[in-house]
Amino acid sequence: MDISELIYKINDLRSEGYCCSQIVVKMLAEDCYYINDEILIQAMSALGYGLHSKKTCGVLTGCACALAVCNEEKAYNKLLVKELVYWFENEFGSCDCNTILDGKIQDAELCTEIVAKSVNKCMVILQEMESGIVSK
Repeated sequence: MDISELIYKINDLRSEGYCCSQIVVKMLAEDCYYINDEILIQAMSALGYGLHSKKTCGVLTGCACALAVCNEEKAYNKLLVKELVYWFENEFGSCDCNTILDGKIQDAELCTEIVAKSVNKCMVILQEMESGIVSK
């Protein structure tokens, strides 16, 4: 999926009432790996908006959960999540929702960009894992 397709899908899911953490899991687990689990999606709502406290970004925590669900090589989940966190912090300057949003309550455009880039990065990480590019 290219970025414009990702953004369209993100906005569609947001209009259905899903939060950031639910969106990334739906996009990665359901759309890419055909894992359909409504209980998982419901549980992801607890992580949205920085644990509803503007703490650790819901996109990051949702992506970490999605990597764990989608990766078949479970022994490498910690490695994949560490790679994601390192990338995320370098890409957005922080893992903290409040810092990323610069104190704003919410910024739909910025959050959409973060979701799109993060989903794309997770797809790359998972593809690298599947093709053996990630050193095991």
